Amino acid sequence: MQHLSKSDYLKFRVHPAFLWYQKHSPNVLPKPTDNQKYTFQQGDEFEQYAKQLFEGGVEVAAEHYDFKEVLNQTRQLLSGEWRVVFQPGFMTDDRLYCRSDIIEKTDTGWILYEVKSSTSVKTSHLFDLAFQKKVLQQLGHTVTACRVLHINKFYKRKKVIRPESLVAIRDVSEEVAEIANKVDKEVAEAQAVIEQAEADDHPAFAGNLAEWMPIYNHIHDVADDSVLNLTSIKPSQVKEYFFAGIESLHELEPSSALNDRQKWQIRATKNGSPLIDGEKVKTFLDSLQYPLYFLDYETSAYAIPFYEGVKPYQQMPFQYSLHKLDSPQSPLEHYEYLHTEKNNPAQQLTESLLGDLGETGTVLAWFDKFEKYCNRTLADFVPEHKDRLHDINKHMKDLRIPFANFGYVDARFGGSTSIKNVLPVVVPQLSYKSLGIQEGGAAQRLWQQVVFDSVDGGEQVFNDLIEYCKLDTLAMVEIYRVLLAVAGLESVKTQSSLF
Repeated sequence: MQHLSKSDYLKFRVHPAFLWYQKHSPNVLPKPTDNQKYTFQQGDEFEQYAKQLFEGGVEVAAEHYDFKEVLNQTRQLLSGEWRVVFQPGFMTDDRLYCRSDIIEKTDTGWILYEVKSSTSVKTSHLFDLAFQKKVLQQLGHTVTACRVLHINKFYKRKKVIRPESLVAIRDVSEEVAEIANKVDKEVAEAQAVIEQAEADDHPAFAGNLAEWMPIYNHIHDVADDSVLNLTSIKPSQVKEYFFAGIESLHELEPSSALNDRQKWQIRATKNGSPLIDGEKVKTFLDSLQYPLYFLDYETSAYAIPFYEGVKPYQQMPFQYSLHKLDSPQSPLEHYEYLHTEKNNPAQQLTESLLGDLGETGTVLAWFDKFEKYCNRTLADFVPEHKDRLHDINKHMKDLRIPFANFGYVDARFGGSTSIKNVLPVVVPQLSYKSLGIQEGGAAQRLWQQVVFDSVDGGEQVFNDLIEYCKLDTLAMVEIYRVLLAVAGLESVKTQSSLF
């Protein structure tokens, strides 16, 4: 009989097939990405601060895969006088296994602590603790309380990091007790799944659709027109279509049960060619004033902030790319800034940006809420320039609007208005695929690793960052030119050779 660990159980809660694959065919599952590993690293760093809240604790040092040694060390420590034990392991007779983050002895039993590098308690944390509590209770231990240690979202970095300020503690004993029966039932189901000869991995049976779909797409070659690619699809819709035998978007009608974006995606799929409302696009373009500035930021964010005054996971701009058009026919100008030092980039980046930006015209961004957020953040750290930064926000518009308000819809967008989805369709000669950095998560991670961890290859990473950020704004320029042609204002050949 195979064991069922708490991580196995949490996989089962995402989808029973996730657990089955893990036990019987783990090679088909996607490997952790570099970005995911970097997230794990941040969790490990936060856990070290959380442990500092407990004096006199001792750690079970055995490797996670060495069950026998973990259990042996745990038994020895629990039989001693230790009040706090880090990373103890427990296994029941029916092979339920867990390794807790921290346990603390009281006069009446044990307190379970789960350490999470999130800024709040999530539902999965409750089921994590409930599984651990079940294991300990089956072994005869009394669990007096369950608590989550997570990052204090109100914390602002000081010169010296104080764990008591960084770490928030929330007692979730009642919530854990309320789901005990549900956990008992699910654990029995999970054990049964492990013994099955196979498991149906269709998303209709997912407990967490958003988490399962990337895994399902990794395992299967899902057709572009599959109903599973309906944007913002709900679990109830997946179940409805599965049991009705509906597989293709062509089989759906844009009914009132769907949201607007889903309806337009279905219309575009059935139409087979783009749906374009030239007047709607023209209305947006007429609202713009030259010169046009195309702005994109790359930002740094980390669980434990790098800079004083910064909150956990707060996005701090470290780079921008800026393309400028004085008129439709004018030469395209490009400006950029990349911070390469460990100090807070806000001052130097802001001064560079304000030197590159004029005081008239329109600033265009893709999903402008983010760039506006970045400008407000810069204003907080460089208050002498706050008026100018706030003024930039007043003159900023979102180039995504013609796509978001259905002025330009193409089935190949997949119902998304992400520039990564739009660009390959409307300007196919531009691509991120040949770049050393191809998405924002990698840009953030690599910059932080080079600047703060001193990893090798810094010069290449900096060059890749420049090319990546530059393509983000060049992409906006070329999409803008396509929109001009669509609206009948002007037909301008895209200038991908500029990149």
